Amino acid sequence: MVAIDMSARAVGGTKDHRSNESNGLECIAVSIASTAVAAVSLSLRLWTRLSIVRNFGPEDWIILAAFVLSVGNTIAVGFEVLYGQGHHVDTLEADSIVKILKVRRHRHRQEMLLTPVSSLSMAVSRYILSGCSL
Repeated sequence: MVAIDMSARAVGGTKDHRSNESNGLECIAVSIASTAVAAVSLSLRLWTRLSIVRNFGPEDWIILAAFVLSVGNTIAVGFEVLYGQGHHVDTLEADSIVKILKVRRHRHRQEMLLTPVSSLSMAVSRYILSGCSL
């Protein structure tokens, strides 16, 4: 079996060349794009609920809370990229890795809140759509 050398030579240069490679902008672009789509969707829903239906219910408040958590998640991704997320791990300083992990810990806490809040908003919406009221 032949071992493949994934060091700097395999990329075509020195480790300095690898330190300039990053997927950080793609991470930020995807995060911002998905948050923007959610913002447009949420804005349309809230506008419809407030101006046309004139019924802003508890599920709308829950969805709004989930969106706020999602925005926080997008901000956290930006900080991770600022500290070096997307670069080769062997090109990062130890301090940068610690900062990335600290931000990621906070982001996972937000995600642990975001998942049940999103599920709760869907459950309340389905409950109301089934003809029951809160």
